[in-house]
Parts: sequence; C-alpha cells; structure tokens
Amino acid sequence: EPFYSKVKIADSNINSREINGFKTELRKNLTSTTSVFAEYEFNSVKQSLSSNYDSNSFRGGLDYAWKDRFTFSFSGGKQKKQYEGQSNLNGFVITTSGEYKLSKSLGISAEFNKSLEDDEGQRNAFLNASKRNEFKVFLEYRFLNKGRINLSWLSTRKKLTRVSREDNSDVFSISGVYFPSKKISFIFNTSYSQNEFITGFQSRDDEIIQGSSEINYHPYDWFSTGIRYLRNDRNSNISRDKYIVNRYTFQVTLTF
Repeated sequence: EPFYSKVKIADSNINSREINGFKTELRKNLTSTTSVFAEYEFNSVKQSLSSNYDSNSFRGGLDYAWKDRFTFSFSGGKQKKQYEGQSNLNGFVITTSGEYKLSKSLGISAEFNKSLEDDEGQRNAFLNASKRNEFKVFLEYRFLNKGRINLSWLSTRKKLTRVSREDNSDVFSISGVYFPSKKISFIFNTSYSQNEFITGFQSRDDEIIQGSSEINYHPYDWFSTGIRYLRNDRNSNISRDKYIVNRYTFQVTLTF
C-alpha cells in the first residue's frame, strides 16, 4: 500500500471545527473474505458558525473483499447528538459502499447513505431534523509512489421532517495530493456545486465554487506543519446569501 494512501485531503468548508474524540472497534473474521464488526465512537465538536455538540454513535456491519480487486461494505447504526442549551437529537444511518480496482493505478467506488440527521447550520437542531439520501461516485488515479488524483460526484436529497422544506445539491469535485519527496506534500481540492432550497415561502438557488491548496512538511511520522489557502465564492438569487471568503491557515499536527 503506498505511503500516501492514508493522507486525508481536507474539504473546502469555511466552518472551522475542533473535534476531539475516540473510536473503538470489535471485528470477527467469518471467512478469509468476510468479516463482521461493531464499533462505538464519541466526538466532542466545537464549531465556528454553528452550535457545539457531543455525539455518541453505535454502528455494526459486514465487510467483504475479493482478490484485492473488489470490496463491499454494509453497515447501520444509531447516533445521539447532545447540543449545548438545545434539545438532543437521535438519528440513524444506513451505509452501503463498494470499490473496484480497474488496475493498479485506477479504481472506482460508489456509496449510498440513508439517514435521519440535523442541519448543523441551524441553531434549533430538533426543528431542522431531516431525512437524507446521499449518493456518491468516486474515481481515483494513483501515480506510482508520487500521489493521487480524485474525481467525484455527490448528490444529496434532504427533506426536513418538521417544516415544509427540501434541500437538494449536486457537487462535482477534483482533488489530489502529490509528493515530490517523502517529507514534502502538495494538496489541492476544488469543487463546483449547485444547491436548491425549496420552501413554501421563497426558494433559493446557490452556485458555489470552492478551492483550497496547501503545502506540508513532515520530517517525522508524528510531526507535520504546513500552510493552507482556502477560497469560497457563493452566488445566490438571494442577495444577502452572496459572499466570498479568503482564508490562510498555518497548521501543526502531532500524532501519538
């Protein structure tokens, strides 16, 4: 497995988050190709633009792998979010995903999620609870020992359960990571999205172009530092929802 395969490409989200938590998993191999698992995860989330919360989630499922070419996973579980000064929200999620390697360099994957969740952009999470269907197609090309490029399409259909509103979005993105050496990495992420918010009063249509790039120096497995630039440009038929954000971030990561 290439050393860069586990490098995470940050999304272009302007809502900064601080997440502290842990996850534990129990796994049982049924055969050489099939296993079942159960996991528990806790996270404490602090956000810049919306409410802070603690989440507890329980999930179980089945994984299948065939000849290092095809993988399939099915899981389901329950999540509870405890908001500061708000009602708690109990939700569920079902996830089905699969991946097929066309060659050593090229792979394609798809994922479907069905969930009951809240809109974190709103203060009252309970009133904005929603039924959500999400489908994603993902294409990845790997450069031998140098990096990877990812192309993806994400389609989301969300219906709020307590108010008359539907949120629909389609996001097309390209991202990648390149290593000129094992100690230096360049990462980029750019996307174009079309969002539609349908209500009984006034509908809103947004077009969003987001992009970020960063350079990182990681001399050790446990230490890395870097600089990141992010731009978010949103155009909307509602004038107050138009904005442009430019952000520079200096980051230091310690891994233990």
